[in-house]
Amino acid sequence: MKFEQSAFELLTIVLENCETFEVRAEDVLEFELAGVRPTEPFGGDGYRAEDGRLRLHKRAFNVKSNFADVQFADGTHALDHDPAEDFLLGNRILSCCDVTQLHVRDRSGKTTVYYVPYDPLESILTGAEIDLSNCPSSECDENGDLLLLFGASSRSYHRTDNNYFDLVEGLREELGGVKGTLRGEFESFSNVILSSGAERYFISLRPLHAKTQLRLVFDGVHGAHFDCSFGKLLGCLFMSRISTGEIFVEVDGFCTFYCTSAKTYAVFAGRDGS
Repeated sequence: MKFEQSAFELLTIVLENCETFEVRAEDVLEFELAGVRPTEPFGGDGYRAEDGRLRLHKRAFNVKSNFADVQFADGTHALDHDPAEDFLLGNRILSCCDVTQLHVRDRSGKTTVYYVPYDPLESILTGAEIDLSNCPSSECDENGDLLLLFGASSRSYHRTDNNYFDLVEGLREELGGVKGTLRGEFESFSNVILSSGAERYFISLRPLHAKTQLRLVFDGVHGAHFDCSFGKLLGCLFMSRISTGEIFVEVDGFCTFYCTSAKTYAVFAGRDGS
């Protein structure tokens, strides 16, 4: 689905935080979406795209965000608190490409909404966005124009969630197979500060429908966040390798942390002699 400049007059780029940028059709050099299908809540006026690309003329770099005109309760405006450069399209999207929607207004004044793939890694415990993998990407092309890529075309890191056998060394030998999210009863949790200052976590859980206890060791731990929890905890273990190369781990309803590697206790004991 290719959009010709003559077919529309305004393109509004909507970001995850509801920030918007209005770009004139003459500044849209290339605009194409693929895998477009209707989105039910909009009764046919809204669509979801699986793939796409958008190239904007370098003139569009200076399009101002709607946030720049926000007025606060004390009578001041956003521009009174932050530099104007922070509200320009080029600076904002190149620093954080969190585009979620594209609104196209045609020459008759009708606006159609297109949703583009946006699937960041989010923490269930804190609600925070951990990693903008599986999201659109942005870059300057060889002419200095702005290129946005969506879906399969995006050059952002492509993340796979809960691919446990690729993330935990020795797991396949102990668990055999697991489909979907690893769920079970978390029986123990402990941490050790090594002489190097690095932190190591030990977590034991009994997976549902499994006869044996699963003991896991996480090395290079940092950035831990805990919620209060007492007694045995029944929940899910979520794991994803993020764009930094680290593994993000979340124990459902209890804690989140980052680590550099994960292994079963059998592998850990065999190699470290512990």
